Amino acid sequence: MGGAGNKQNIRKAANTTLINTLFDQSPGIAGTGIINQDPQFADAAAEDYRLLPGSPALDVGVAQEWQTNALDFVGNPRLDGVVDLGACESLASTAGVFRVNFTADVRRGQDALDVVFTAHIAGANTNGTSLWWDFGNGTLPATEQTVVTNAYLPGIYTVSLTATNAAAAGETVSRRGHIAVSPLNIYVSKTGSDTLPCDGWAQATRDIRWAFDLARSNDRVYLAGGVYDIAWPLIWQDAEAVAIRGGYEGTAPEGPGETDPARWPTEIRRAPTRIVLRPLTLRNVTNSTLANVAIRNGFCEREYGRFPGGGIGIYDSSSLVISNCIVTNNMAVYSDTGDDLYMGGGGIYAENSSGLLSHCRISGNHVQERWYDDALKGGGMQIEGGHWPIANCEFRDNMNGKLSYVSRAKVYGGGLYLAGTTASLDIRNTVIAHNMHLDVPAGKYGGGLYVASGAASLTQVTITTNATAGIHRQGGSVGVTNS
Repeated sequence: MGGAGNKQNIRKAANTTLINTLFDQSPGIAGTGIINQDPQFADAAAEDYRLLPGSPALDVGVAQEWQTNALDFVGNPRLDGVVDLGACESLASTAGVFRVNFTADVRRGQDALDVVFTAHIAGANTNGTSLWWDFGNGTLPATEQTVVTNAYLPGIYTVSLTATNAAAAGETVSRRGHIAVSPLNIYVSKTGSDTLPCDGWAQATRDIRWAFDLARSNDRVYLAGGVYDIAWPLIWQDAEAVAIRGGYEGTAPEGPGETDPARWPTEIRRAPTRIVLRPLTLRNVTNSTLANVAIRNGFCEREYGRFPGGGIGIYDSSSLVISNCIVTNNMAVYSDTGDDLYMGGGGIYAENSSGLLSHCRISGNHVQERWYDDALKGGGMQIEGGHWPIANCEFRDNMNGKLSYVSRAKVYGGGLYLAGTTASLDIRNTVIAHNMHLDVPAGKYGGGLYVASGAASLTQVTITTNATAGIHRQGGSVGVTNS
């Protein structure tokens, strides 16, 4: 199964039993015999889901009685030794046409990385095999080596292997962006020179997506002030202990220098050329910080994206800190997937995630319905599960009529929406004001905060001038103190 970016392999996984299953890009899924690696299909883009030699899905399945004398998806015997995972059973390594593949013992690193590549050759005729490696970083190609090591400095690299046999049968396997090595400190500036390792302002990368892609473990990403128009979404995933901070002047000769987002604002926004795009998605990001940036003009439309969270989508992440950020003028449009989860989070959508929101302004975000009678949730932020302390923040002017169109849907939570039996929300020193001023014939509930389930605690909070009830508790519990 494959899930990346805003996609998930399994959602709402209660009462789901997982045995001997391979997941691509889904760490943390529990079960028996779970593998979390690239399945290495022959050509997924061409809908060829046969397994290449060396695939981790080979010979690790559990035999079942029905498989005897059965055929797989492409007509090969279902049992050929130990059963494989998936719909397609691989031929024995000594059968079939000449086939080639390679695997890497590690694909992500920091500062410098030594990678051990292994060639996997299969087929009825593997006599006289010749190999030719291209490591993608200017290193001289290696030949005739089944196992070879190559050293990498910071960058993203494409790796290729070409193999031929004595009968002149040949095949090339090439993987774009297969190896990624991040600098410990990544500098991003619109005036940078894109000089690796991009560890200073003069050498900074101008490609903000490159920085988010590389930031995996203990990296520090410094963003100079400026407007970064995003033509393709920023995907920040599988990262731990990373800090991404904006608001730098971007001129210090050594180190990042002074940060002041008021003087040097860093704005990440949907490019005017893109009709539909969510600027930022976080998945499986832990113990990490996003600070001093503005997320603006995101737009998620049901025919295109089929996901909530107009500005930021957060999935399966924990111990996040989002501080001194502005999330504004983003819109999520109703999804027709038939799943009532996917209908909100104009500014931020958080699912199965936990984090601290501190000194942030969430304003002018919207949830929009097109044609269907349904429920729209969380104009400013929709929380589905997890624990979210919110301190010294402002939720203002979300779900207001000028930019929202709601004909037959019901709207729940102009500022915030909370759901999940174990979800919790702890709000302190925060203003929730002037949300949900729009015409909703079918009904609007909880102009400031709507609690569907879970527990919400509010201390020293001002909730005022929202178009309907400041707090609507449909389920769960709400506690209000000094507010």
